[in-house]
Amino acid sequence: MLPEAIQDLQARIDAVSADIERNREIQRNLEHIKATLHREINALRDPVARLPFELSSDIFIRCLPSSPTARPQEAPMLLLNICSAWTHIALATPALWTSIRIDHICTKESVERWVTHARGHPLSVVIPGTLDEGLVSVVQQYTEELRSLELQIWGDAYPVFITSLGPLPSLEALTICARDGRCFSVGHSWVLAALRLAPNLTACTFLNIETYFDTNTPVDTLVLRRLRSLEFNDECQALSILEHLSLPALEALSLPMLGAVSPNSYLMTFLHRSSPPLQKMNIGYDKYTGYTEMEDLLRLLPGLTQLELKWPYDDYVPSLFTALTESRSTFLPLLQHLKFTNITLSTAAGEVIHRALSARRTGLKSFELITTQALEEDLDAAFRQLTAQGIQIHISVSESDLLAGR
Repeated sequence: MLPEAIQDLQARIDAVSADIERNREIQRNLEHIKATLHREINALRDPVARLPFELSSDIFIRCLPSSPTARPQEAPMLLLNICSAWTHIALATPALWTSIRIDHICTKESVERWVTHARGHPLSVVIPGTLDEGLVSVVQQYTEELRSLELQIWGDAYPVFITSLGPLPSLEALTICARDGRCFSVGHSWVLAALRLAPNLTACTFLNIETYFDTNTPVDTLVLRRLRSLEFNDECQALSILEHLSLPALEALSLPMLGAVSPNSYLMTFLHRSSPPLQKMNIGYDKYTGYTEMEDLLRLLPGLTQLELKWPYDDYVPSLFTALTESRSTFLPLLQHLKFTNITLSTAAGEVIHRALSARRTGLKSFELITTQALEEDLDAAFRQLTAQGIQIHISVSESDLLAGR
């Protein structure tokens, strides 16, 4: 008798459990219907849905964060969760999906869906650290559309996969950066292999990256005929990579001058080899370089219109600005914008700078001076007078900003 009672009770429990599951399924269906109805009523109430598609699409594009993200709480993913009208607009706007950050939370399927929404438009991709084979295979499928690539190095994560992507014929902008607050050393062979994949590169940036000769460094020179902008930041020494590059179209160069300028330095040799039409240059300077060597460097660049020079010592300031005064037709004749950093600016040096600006007032449009000590009253007044002659002058003293002419 007892086993039959247990069986009967178990059968009733099973029946109740089945009823509960059916009710749960009904509830899930009702919740889905409710959510759909909410999305439809939101669409009817939403003024964005009644705008012409071009306007609503432009509004959505303006909602994008400054850095690409696949987080559901930010655009463009967020736009898919408001109403059916917003979903339609978002999926019909390829520009929303042309930038993507591929990190450890991404799956092969999610990246494929994202890129599909871009519908063949040029892609901008940020890759922090390394990628597994599945994600690498996805990127390989879209190398024809890849227009901008940023490789971020975290800790010891080294993006060696880049050389397995194959040719990147459409790549125009490449950034290689370390994001953990310290310089990261990479071999010349890896950097050159990455650059060699992108023959149509127009801009290249190294941030917190230090390069060094390794055993696989090629002996031939890599020529990038379309590269117009090359930037190193001030934290790491990477100038040695210039020994392997020829950039005949280079227009903008930013680099720290951590080693002396000499006739045989990486920089001087690079400039002689490339003969680039440089227009903008941001260069650091150290006490081991003589003025004559720096003047020789600048005389190689008669097309410069914008120069930013970090010169921490007073030693050669008079010579540089005297050349600007006396050799207007031969020494930086096209210069329009000059930014100068000098932490020990003396009154005498300031007077020489003032004379140079006065001599260049017909061509020079702006001058910025960063120093750690306030100018004497008479010299400050003289700089203010120059602003009345059409030169924009900005003087930064320590943490405070003084605008001459106010």
